[in-house]
Amino acid sequence: MNAITLLLKEHDSHRRLLEAISEEPSLFPTLREELIYHVNMEEDVFYPGLLKVKDLEAVVREAWEEHSLLMQLLQEMDELLTGGKEWKPKFEVFKKLMLVHLETEEKELFPKISSLASSEYL
Repeated sequence: MNAITLLLKEHDSHRRLLEAISEEPSLFPTLREELIYHVNMEEDVFYPGLLKVKDLEAVVREAWEEHSLLMQLLQEMDELLTGGKEWKPKFEVFKKLMLVHLETEEKELFPKISSLASSEYL
């Protein structure tokens, strides 16, 4: 399995959890754990090499900023009662940002990577 295929599988899992959490907030810790692992993997393994590619630098930096905002929102939600009045609107903002982030990677970053590298390097 190449890196993009693995990341896409994780994105699918994130989307399913985002939808499920809207109905069942107690699933949030599962998403939190998955997302922290995913972000760390992208930032430690995937993104650093991509920053060296001129055609990818801008979209990678944007994705990195989105990670930063998502992690900030995760921290803020951790401090609130899950499913409470203050938590729900923050989760909706988190969900929207996360969906935009997934879309950016899938529609902008991954196709550019695929066009620049052969599958044996992914």
